[in-house]
Amino acid sequence: MSPLAFRVVVAELVRQRGVRAALLVDARDGIPIVSTLDVDVDGDAVAALAVSLQGHARRAVSAAGYGDASFLQVQGDHGWLCVAAAGDFVLAVVAEPRANVALLRLSLLRAREALVG
Repeated sequence: MSPLAFRVVVAELVRQRGVRAALLVDARDGIPIVSTLDVDVDGDAVAALAVSLQGHARRAVSAAGYGDASFLQVQGDHGWLCVAAAGDFVLAVVAEPRANVALLRLSLLRAREALVG
């Protein structure tokens, strides 16, 4: 997939109402490949956290016998962190509390399909 296609995937995610950051991250080292961030969002920290959470969720779900963890959402006091595995990549979205998480999930799963094929 081309760098332009990566940018298009991230641009689609950030168009959702309430999204403050969208990142495409290398799943092995946690380094952001493409990101769109609000000024006060630390992209490197979000990328590292997203990859770490995805790895822990994947191992936990596998150990429980439920297959592979494809999507994870965490609600905090100030909003949401949504993470989706996408082959060699992890997609991460930081959203405000008012964001429609169901639509974010659909958008992340569509983005994952665009990346994985």
